[in-house]
Amino acid sequence: MVLKPKNSRKPARKPGLARYELVLEAAARLILTKNSLEGLTLQAVANEAKVPRVSLYYFFASINELIDTLYRRGVDRLMAEIGAYPESSDWRELMAFAIDATAEFYKENKLEMVLSLSPYTVQFTQNINPEIGRSIHAALIDQAGVPSTKRVARAFELVGDVADTIWRRSYIKHGKITADYNECVHEAVISFLAQVLDNPNSAT
Repeated sequence: MVLKPKNSRKPARKPGLARYELVLEAAARLILTKNSLEGLTLQAVANEAKVPRVSLYYFFASINELIDTLYRRGVDRLMAEIGAYPESSDWRELMAFAIDATAEFYKENKLEMVLSLSPYTVQFTQNINPEIGRSIHAALIDQAGVPSTKRVARAFELVGDVADTIWRRSYIKHGKITADYNECVHEAVISFLAQVLDNPNSAT
């Protein structure tokens, strides 16, 4: 699954593409230096990239579009690194794998953790989490035989928000995902999905 950034204008030619990547790399450096998105502006990114600010508007109409592009790239990397699920037909085991793989990805990729769990990016994650949930749902339909009904699909669209809310608390409080908070994610996500998958007549 590859998520296309909304509204950003990625150039096709090499000179423009090189500057586009230069801008994204500069933004990433600023985020990692501060370990935060606070105060990130197009002017700051232009200064870091050593390019005129006006040239950034060719690619990004706002700082939010630039952040969205970085965030979606991180999601693509996450989905690629999770890779194949383990050999199992137990949806709980498969979801536990997805949760732990995501937490481990965040631990090993600081930029993606900041982009995903910062209080400033709640809107971005809420916009994209349903797409991630649909991808996970499709995998579990094939491997674990979970239902493909609209009610179940909607539940999977929401699990990312459930997990991110808890992981975000850990990030804000400790600067990382702790084992205790990750266990809370397991309990919350599995319990939430169980209400739907184990009780066909329940309401989502």
